[in-house]
Amino acid sequence: MKKIVYGLLLFSAIGCGSVENYTQNDLRQEFFQEKMMVFTLSSASVKYINVTGPHSGYPSNPDVNEVFKQAVAELAEETHLNLKTADHISQASIDVKILDINWHFGLSRTDMITKLNFNTNGKNYESTGHFKNFGGSAGNNLKRSFKNAIYNFLLTYQK
Repeated sequence: MKKIVYGLLLFSAIGCGSVENYTQNDLRQEFFQEKMMVFTLSSASVKYINVTGPHSGYPSNPDVNEVFKQAVAELAEETHLNLKTADHISQASIDVKILDINWHFGLSRTDMITKLNFNTNGKNYESTGHFKNFGGSAGNNLKRSFKNAIYNFLLTYQK
């Protein structure tokens, strides 16, 4: 019995320890050093989470705008980049449109997948964010998926 309990604890520690931390990253600091990147969400963005797979009940939809702002702020802190958000496109250098938000429930994990389009200087960059977890709240998983999508955009943008 003890072996089963220890096995479950070990599985939980390894399988559920899926927190992304971007303090160690592949971004070129010298590229972003003098840049202030200001993001704004397009009013045409998807605002609701599409939930699929076996689950009980329906999670409440978080305020997507607020979760996006939190994701940008956390990523800025972790990467030490000058990343900000603005409420109006006139104040921003990057217009972001959320194309899709999917939260898929599997038997042993959930996947939050977001598809975002970043428009800056007349160029479009599509990026996908992915966050896997054992469960968690819609808002927290969405924030981590947004962080992943923004980070993936920054990797592409620096090239």
